[in-house]
Amino acid sequence: TGALDQQLVLTPYLAYFHDRTGQLTAAEVASAPYAGRFVTAGDSIPNLGLADGAVWVRLTLANSQQVTQALVLDLDLPLASQVDLYVGTPLSGAAPAFATDLAQPYATRPIQGRGFAFPLQLEPGATTTYLMRVTASFPLRLPMTLWRPDAYRASDVQEVIWWGIVLGMLIVMSGYNLLVFL
Repeated sequence: TGALDQQLVLTPYLAYFHDRTGQLTAAEVASAPYAGRFVTAGDSIPNLGLADGAVWVRLTLANSQQVTQALVLDLDLPLASQVDLYVGTPLSGAAPAFATDLAQPYATRPIQGRGFAFPLQLEPGATTTYLMRVTASFPLRLPMTLWRPDAYRASDVQEVIWWGIVLGMLIVMSGYNLLVFL
């Protein structure tokens, strides 16, 4: 990536692999026998429906800048059961760089918010591959965006404000309807 303005939708850069058993490790998925099983997402957000097992997502980022870039990788999937992120080529038995799930409190997530977001550091001139393992009990989509940290925070605050307005209007209208009823 060059200098990132605000955000970059990652759909055209994603490749994914559906592990129907849910038993494969990151090292296995990163190995040569599975390299050809990844499907490029293309122009539309991958929609896997009710996906049994796990879905592995592969993303490679390159930093062409001469400075380290701090970025936020956002998986806008609030109902994901579990999300594990591996940085680089994982070794056998390696733990993910980030592991979080729906059952954990928001405060334990790498970046607190509605979805799953992860802080990334891209070193100058480096190319890094990321593997993400996603499981869900609900229909599984893979809407992923790369953000500058300040733009991500601003977007998150703006979303909270809009939801506050919507819920405030709902409370006002409910109160009005209650008064009319009485």
